[in-house]
Amino acid sequence: MRLPYATLVAQATYDFKNLLAAANEMLGYSLAEGADRSIKKLTDAERFIACLKSLTERGAKPSFDGFLGHGFASVLVVLAECDVLPFVSTGVPAAVAKTVAPGVYCVIMSATLAQWKQAVVDGLSRVESRAAYGAVMQVFEAANYNLWADYAKKPAGQLFLLKGK
Repeated sequence: MRLPYATLVAQATYDFKNLLAAANEMLGYSLAEGADRSIKKLTDAERFIACLKSLTERGAKPSFDGFLGHGFASVLVVLAECDVLPFVSTGVPAAVAKTVAPGVYCVIMSATLAQWKQAVVDGLSRVESRAAYGAVMQVFEAANYNLWADYAKKPAGQLFLLKGK
């Protein structure tokens, strides 16, 4: 296993059947109108957040803007001992354990999508945590979470930084 290694281990689950039925009865329209019109295949988190946006803006276009506090994910990261402290210092709650491999640790961090977005931006800005947070960002991107659409990737050696657009 190449270090750092990251994988998504938990995501929120959404009960669209009950959400949409209750909201339709109370509001008289489907909260999923905007999500259903999307050309892009949405993740459940994007679909849920689009539904939340439709509470205040009927048929809202799916995006994470302003609603990242409603999504949740946990990530398992395996890193070298020297990388643990810089990695966990971004404020995301973490559980840390030694592995059977000498000098290698396993970290599980759980946070809202808003916390993850900020932690990755902060983590990529520091040389000592850039590789680990780059791996975390790749995990979210592979799962189709478009959390950093409002940032541009700027090369920083073999890795990158995120800069606001």
